[in-house]
Amino acid sequence: MRLYSILESIYSIPSKLISTRAFRINFPDLISARNECYTFQKQNASKAGKILYSFFDPGYEKLTEELEKQSDSEIPFYCLIVSPKSATSDAGLISLITNTDDKPKNTIYIYITSDPIIDPAYSSLFEEYDYDPYPSMNTEKVLNGLSTATKKDYMLNDEIVSLLSSLERIIHPSKIVNRLGVFIKDAYERRIDNFEVALIDYLKDLRMTMINKIPSMHIEEPVKADDVIGIDDLKHWITQRFNNPIQGQHPKGILIVGVPGCGKSMTAKATGSIINVPVIRYNPVASFSGILGSTEQNIRRDLDIINSLGRCVVFIDEIEKQLAGSSSSDKSDAGSTSRSIQQIISWMQDRKSEAFLVATANSFETLPKELLRTDRIDEIFFMDLPSKATRARLLRHYIYKLNSPLTNSINDDIINTMAVAMEGYNGSDIKAIITEFYYKYLDSADISKPWNILDDMIRRQTFLPFSVKFPERVKEVQSVKNRYKIIS
Repeated sequence: MRLYSILESIYSIPSKLISTRAFRINFPDLISARNECYTFQKQNASKAGKILYSFFDPGYEKLTEELEKQSDSEIPFYCLIVSPKSATSDAGLISLITNTDDKPKNTIYIYITSDPIIDPAYSSLFEEYDYDPYPSMNTEKVLNGLSTATKKDYMLNDEIVSLLSSLERIIHPSKIVNRLGVFIKDAYERRIDNFEVALIDYLKDLRMTMINKIPSMHIEEPVKADDVIGIDDLKHWITQRFNNPIQGQHPKGILIVGVPGCGKSMTAKATGSIINVPVIRYNPVASFSGILGSTEQNIRRDLDIINSLGRCVVFIDEIEKQLAGSSSSDKSDAGSTSRSIQQIISWMQDRKSEAFLVATANSFETLPKELLRTDRIDEIFFMDLPSKATRARLLRHYIYKLNSPLTNSINDDIINTMAVAMEGYNGSDIKAIITEFYYKYLDSADISKPWNILDDMIRRQTFLPFSVKFPERVKEVQSVKNRYKIIS
C-alpha cells in the first residue's frame, strides 16, 4: 500500500469512530515520505471540518504550541509527524500522546518513521501500518495473460511461479509485466516452439540482471573447480554434503580462514561450480545507510531476495570487515549496525532456504563470536601456505597457462626443484613470479636455458613472497590453524 493511500484511509475515517489516537507508519525513505506528506497536506488542507498540520523532524515544543492554540477547538486536528527517531527514544512524542491537557479533544497523530523498532511497553499507544513498496503480483493473472497472448493453455509451472515470485522482490511487478509483454511479442514474432523453456531462461536472465543492479549484490563469473589447486578435501566435503543430504536438513555454510593470498576467495567462487549453482557475492556494508532505520530495511530486503533464489552460494568476502562495528554501534549510529549484524546472524541460523553461505576471513579478532556457532556455520576450514606437492601443482598449472613453447622444456625434475625452493610462497606469489619470469624470459638475450632465469629470481629473492614481507602477520594467522580442518 502506498503511503498516500494509508494517509487517505486514516484521514477519511470519521473522527468519532477512531478509537486509536496515534498511528505509526514504518516507511524506509523519509525523503519520499516528506514529499508524499506535503502533497497530501496540499490536497486535503482545505477540507471543511478537519485541520491538517505536518511536522518534518519536529521539535515537539513547536508542535505543543500549535496544539495549545487549538485547545478549545471541536474540529479534529490531524498531526502528520515525519521523524527518523523511534517513538521509544523520543520522550517528547510519548508525552504528546499521553498528555491530553491543553490540546484539542480530537487530536489524531500520524507518526511516520524509518525506525521499525518499538518497545512493547509503548506499542499499545499506536496502530501500526507497514508500507509495502512492491504490492504482490497476481501470478495466476500473469500466466492467464501469457495463455491468451500465445493461444496456449499454461499450467502453474512451479519453476515459473518461483522465478516470478523471486523477481517481484527485486523490481516492481508492473515492470515485470511490461518486460513479459516485450518477451511475448518477440517470442510470437520469432515463432518460438518451446515457449515455456524460453520463458524460464528469460526470467532467469532477467533475475540475474536485476540482482547485479542491487548495490550490495553481484553475480560472480563461474570459476572452474579444477582451476583451484589444493582444495581436494574441501571439494570432497561439499560434494558429500550435497549428494547425501540428511532428511529435513540442508548444508548451511562454511567459513574459510587463513593466510592471505592462498586462494580463499577463488575457492568460494569455485564452490558454485562444485554444486552447479550461481554464486552471489554479498556485501552487507553496501546496504548500510545514514538514515536511521534504513539499514535494517535494506538488510531485510537483501535477505528476502537471497531466500527467494533457491539453491545458490552466498559469498561474503572478508566477513570480519563486513560485520565489524557492532561494539561501538550504540554510540556511532544509535545501534543500527548492531541490529543489522544481528539480522544476518539470525538469518544464518533460522533460514529455511537452500542458500549455502561461503564466508572468508583473514582474521578472527573482530569476528562476532556468536557467528562461529555450529548451528550457523557447518565447518571452519583453515587455508594454510601450500605444501610442496601443492606448490608443484600450482607451478605446473600456471606454466601451462602461459601457452608458450616454454612448456615443451619443462619436466617433473625442474618442477619439483622449484617447488622445494619456493617454500613459503602462497598461490598468488607463484602466479605473480611465473608472470614476471615470463616477461624476463622474453627480454632475455639467452633463451637456451629459460628455467635458470626463474631459479635465479628465487635464489636471489628478486621477488619477495608475502610470508617474507609480512612474517609476523603470517605467524599470527597460523597460530590458530590447528583448531580447524587444514587445506594446504
